[in-house]
Amino acid sequence: RMAAGGSGLKTRNFVPSGDSSPAPPPALSNSPRAPAVVDAPKQRVAGAVAFYCACSSSLLFLNKVAVAGSSTLRPGAVVVVQIAFATAACYVLSAFDLAQISALTRPKLEGFGLYAVAFVGSIYASVMALRHSNVETFIVFRASTPLAVALLDFIFLGRAAPAAPSMAALLGTAGAAAAYVATDAQFVVEGWAGYSWCLLYFGLICFEMTFGKHLTSSLRVGVWESVWLTNLLALPMLWLLSYVRGDLDGFWAAAYGLPASDAAILALSCVVATLIGYAGWLCRGLVSATSYTLIGVANKLGTVLLAICFLDKHASRSGVAALVACICCSSMYSQSPLRADVAKANASPPPAAGEQA
Repeated sequence: RMAAGGSGLKTRNFVPSGDSSPAPPPALSNSPRAPAVVDAPKQRVAGAVAFYCACSSSLLFLNKVAVAGSSTLRPGAVVVVQIAFATAACYVLSAFDLAQISALTRPKLEGFGLYAVAFVGSIYASVMALRHSNVETFIVFRASTPLAVALLDFIFLGRAAPAAPSMAALLGTAGAAAAYVATDAQFVVEGWAGYSWCLLYFGLICFEMTFGKHLTSSLRVGVWESVWLTNLLALPMLWLLSYVRGDLDGFWAAAYGLPASDAAILALSCVVATLIGYAGWLCRGLVSATSYTLIGVANKLGTVLLAICFLDKHASRSGVAALVACICCSSMYSQSPLRADVAKANASPPPAAGEQA
C-alpha cells in the first residue's frame, strides 16, 4: 500500500505485543486515560508496511484468479472460505503455542463485534457502490478517506492536528486521485443510489480505521488474537450475506468439482488472506489511524499503476503521472504526535542558566 522507507512516519504509538501474554483487557469506556505508547523503530514499521503491501497485492491477484471461469466458486463463497480458514488457522496456531489467544470476554465481544459489523458492512457497501458506479469513482471516494480519518484522529484518538506539510500530503493524495479519474477515466454514479452506497462505504471505512486503532490501544490484545476475533465474529455475518445473495448455491458441488489447480489457488489465497489480517493489525498498532488509512489508499493506487504497466489496462501519460504523484504525496505524510506528548514536552521546565551556557 505505501512504501514506508523514507516516508518520515513518526511512529510514537502503542505497539501490540504480538504473541506475548496480554494483561486482562479493560472495558471500553470514554475515560480520558491515555493509552500507553512506545517508540516503534522505523525499520519495524517499514517491514510491516512492506509485508502488508505484498500480501494485499498478492491477494488481489489470487482472488481474481480464484473467481475466474465457470467452474470456480462464486466471490462470496471464496470470501467465506478465506474467513473460515483464517479463523481456524489462528486457533491451530494457538493450540501449538505459536499464537496467544486468551478467553473471550465481554469487552472483546463488544469491541470486536462492533468492528466486525463495520468490516462486513464496508464489504457489502463496496459491492453495491461498484454496482452503481465505476471503479474510478470508487477510487475518488476511497482516496478522500484519510482527510476524514485525520479529523477523527484529532477528535477521538488524541492526535494533534496535522502539520502544514502533512495536510498538504493528504490534500495532494486526494487531488492526484481525482486528477487520475478526470484525465484518464470517467466519474460515473447512477443516481442517488450510487451516491448513497459510496457515502455509506466512505463512512464505514472511516469508522473502521478509527475504531480499529482504538481497539489496539484499549483492549491490548495480541496481533493474532485481533485477527482471530475479527474473523470469528465476521464469519457468521459474511456467511449470511453470501447465502442471501445466492453465492453459496451449489457450493459443495462446486467445491468437490474444483480442478487441482483451482484448489491450489484457493488454498494459497486462504493463507495470504490470513497473513494480510496479521499484517494489517500489526501495521495498525505501529502507526496512527490516518497513516494506516493512507497506506491503504497508496497501495490500492499502486496496484492500479502496476495493472497499467503489466496488464491489459491502458492509461495516458497524464493518468500515470497522477498516480505517481498520489503515491509520492502519500509517502510525504508524517503522522501527528499525541496531544498528551506535545503537552508534556511543552510543560517540561526550561534548562537552568548554567546548563544553557
